[in-house]
Amino acid sequence: MNRATRRAANKTNQKRLPETLSPLSRDKWLSDTDPDRKEVWVSKKYMVQVFEEPLGERLSINRVQATGNSWKEEITWDELQEIKRQVGFGPAWAVEIYPPEDQVVNVSNMRHLWVLEEAPGYGWKRG
Repeated sequence: MNRATRRAANKTNQKRLPETLSPLSRDKWLSDTDPDRKEVWVSKKYMVQVFEEPLGERLSINRVQATGNSWKEEITWDELQEIKRQVGFGPAWAVEIYPPEDQVVNVSNMRHLWVLEEAPGYGWKRG
């Protein structure tokens, strides 16, 4: 498939996607090889994969638009908060991790939120 054909296919597929994040049936997942993957959600803007982690759940988030060989960048804090809400974790605390330089894994334009089971001892809280 050449570049023009791939772009046309992406535009057609994107038009079919819902405005807000909706669960994707397992038979439509691009890959079902990770036993820790529990759910996949998609919208016209984002794809969210929910993984079971030892201490809770992880949301792996990317835009559905691609640029070159990767996903489009720049997902804002407000967008991450709304994504967290749309996939059912609105009331939960979540964190994004920034590891030491020698532990960085950066192979794709994705963001990861780890959903916490309880409020952490840090962070801003109202009242």
